Amino acid sequence: MTKRLYYNSPYQIELKTTVTECRKRADGLFNVLTAETIVFPAGGGQPSDIGKMNNASIVAAEDMGDDVFHIVDAIFDPGETVTITIDWNRRFDHSQQHTGEHMVSGIAHSLFSVKNVGFHMGTDYVTIDFDKMLTKEQINELEMAVNRAILMDIPVRSKIISMEELSTISLRKKADGISGAIRIVDIEGIDSCTCCGTHTLTTGGVGLLKITDSMKHRGGIRLWMTCGMRALVDYSGKHDTLIRLGKHFSTRWQNLEAAILSQEKELADMRFEAKRRQLRYCELRAKELLSNTSGQFIAAIESDSEIEEIKLLCDRIIQEEDKITLLFGTKSDTIYYCIARGSEVDISMKTLCLAVNAALSGKGGGRDDIAQGSAKIDPCLPTPDLNMVIANIRNIIHK
Repeated sequence: MTKRLYYNSPYQIELKTTVTECRKRADGLFNVLTAETIVFPAGGGQPSDIGKMNNASIVAAEDMGDDVFHIVDAIFDPGETVTITIDWNRRFDHSQQHTGEHMVSGIAHSLFSVKNVGFHMGTDYVTIDFDKMLTKEQINELEMAVNRAILMDIPVRSKIISMEELSTISLRKKADGISGAIRIVDIEGIDSCTCCGTHTLTTGGVGLLKITDSMKHRGGIRLWMTCGMRALVDYSGKHDTLIRLGKHFSTRWQNLEAAILSQEKELADMRFEAKRRQLRYCELRAKELLSNTSGQFIAAIESDSEIEEIKLLCDRIIQEEDKITLLFGTKSDTIYYCIARGSEVDISMKTLCLAVNAALSGKGGGRDDIAQGSAKIDPCLPTPDLNMVIANIRNIIHK
């Protein structure tokens, strides 16, 4: 049975101990068992510690019942004395996040009678799932209450109890399927529950807690939270972004939201006006093309136009008269084309589009009533003669 020193000495970062077993793994690494360890294995929603065993890397640790196996990239002999060191920054970060999770869960339970039904700690985020929804105001109240408790620097205590003792005490949460010796983590007036993770010695060690996001989840709510240095990094990044945006909009960050909303409205107004003018242009251009064309087929080349513009013009023409309309738009190194028919025409526009594709080495398709495509202009080849393409499509229609 591995003696787990991280329970009572969570801030111990170095240990001399003895190797009791070493097994080679299928991935080429080694499972190394020692008499005791300060390396926390993954469990309870918390990732594993990493560190060193002498000069070898401990890439992870696994809880195997009574034992903790260190996954190491070197072989060790049973009976060998080794020095284990842990990555303290990683351990303390995990301890801050885990303690913060206890505080959020305990205080949320006290304030709003919600239950923690899920917890996950990633490398850059922590999530907590509650069984009921919380309003924005309740989330703000929860965050303030947790940070007040952090400032109170309340001791975080743990103890091992038996199954018999477990039935006699009141806890916020009891882990399912536990047996034997059971570890209880208690923060007086805040939280008390079964837990196998590592924690700060006091709530002050959490430093700061920020709830960064929330969403509905399985009938309740999922909260994203960050503590300690993670919270500082999160704040610093957002602060820098706000300052840059404030300078861009020539305003203080406090006025940034109003500035962005004002510009958004201005852009929406401009888009509306541009659309109105585009539709008016299409109306006038359609009348011009129709007045200069006889027969069932109408075609034109619109310079400096993309697909949306020629589609609007196509649509306007077939609204005015029941014709087949083929329009080309040219912009930069691309030729766009759209071909549409009126309701009384029975020729497939998809078929005609395939003919244009073949003539221009383009790609496109659509329906029987409207089709579209585009082709790249190869600077090494002669520029396609679009008037010749129009003549070929006219012949196909006549046939």
